[in-house]
Amino acid sequence: MRILQVVESMDLHPGMFSTILPGYIAALAKNDIACDIVSGASHDTHEPEHFAAQEVVSVDEDQPIEALRAISPLVRRADVIHIHCPKSGVATIASAAAKGEDKPVVVSTHGSLTSHLKGRGKLSLWLENRRLNKKLRWAKRVTCLNQMEADLLNQRGLPFSATPLPVGCDYSAENDATAEQAQTDKLPLGDGKRILAYLGDIDRQLGLIPFFKACDELEDELESWRIVIAGRPIDNCLDLFKAAARRHGKEDIGEFVVFPNRAQQRSILEVAEIVALPAVAPVLPNAILWAMWYGKATLASTALGIDGLAKAGAGAVVEPSRKGILPSLGKLVRSTPAELKAMGENGATFVREHCSWEAVVSRYIQLYRDAAKAD
Repeated sequence: MRILQVVESMDLHPGMFSTILPGYIAALAKNDIACDIVSGASHDTHEPEHFAAQEVVSVDEDQPIEALRAISPLVRRADVIHIHCPKSGVATIASAAAKGEDKPVVVSTHGSLTSHLKGRGKLSLWLENRRLNKKLRWAKRVTCLNQMEADLLNQRGLPFSATPLPVGCDYSAENDATAEQAQTDKLPLGDGKRILAYLGDIDRQLGLIPFFKACDELEDELESWRIVIAGRPIDNCLDLFKAAARRHGKEDIGEFVVFPNRAQQRSILEVAEIVALPAVAPVLPNAILWAMWYGKATLASTALGIDGLAKAGAGAVVEPSRKGILPSLGKLVRSTPAELKAMGENGATFVREHCSWEAVVSRYIQLYRDAAKAD
């Protein structure tokens, strides 16, 4: 069987599917499933050697005719087209190519259709739902991250049923050596403080506002800590967060790292004692999976749906609100390095046993087989 994986880009930003795609392709290869990749334009931390696919093609969505010509050969030889970015332009083009070749399509929403819904008017949602329906109506199967996302998709009124199917991870083949390691001296490391890290988009949807509010109330406990926020700035959120830090006189306890490359992300992860992702809605839990894989204590929100994390002693699972985050975050930052190290070791065991691609890939293989057989 051959699968065409369609992704928004191959940039290795925290929280993007491309960061866990290499492990997924390797897991499928062990089960005699070959993969090609087609992606939209990549701009920032693209490292093509990171992807062990049969063929990798990037296209410019602003040139749809040329993009369709580039994608069509990959679609023709694929048994199933798996779209991981339903709102993107490359998904539209890949869907059109799949329809033209009568190839089955699988769509994974990965939280992309249930974020930024607050404040949207009914007409705005209706129009977007119409556009999404045109794009997704050919899909044989639609998957989402967890039951919370399935419920949100249903509430939104999209005309399809999504099946919860968690993503996995496998960083065992990750290449530590990159040319950008010389840039790590720009990072806020080596000042003697303990590191509490957030890796993901700098965005209201990822729970940063309640997280910052909780940190504000833990000012004394965080005196020996530095908070590192690393990721892509979305809209004007970075400017707003910096302005708020200046108003409250908290610039000295935090640092923003914008568009970190893979080496910079790794340098942060290596020294972090805690990694937090307090997302208010379902999103890809890549940062938490990555942190646990490398033995870091974690603070995850209930929206991520990582069942068993807290019970395994790998960290805390919290409601994504100031009130929900505060007690667990306080307990974590008051923990000794030895206590946090023990949590990280528990996390490393947990993620390999329950969240690795090896543990979940059989469900994806069955998904592809079902889609290929569907009329």
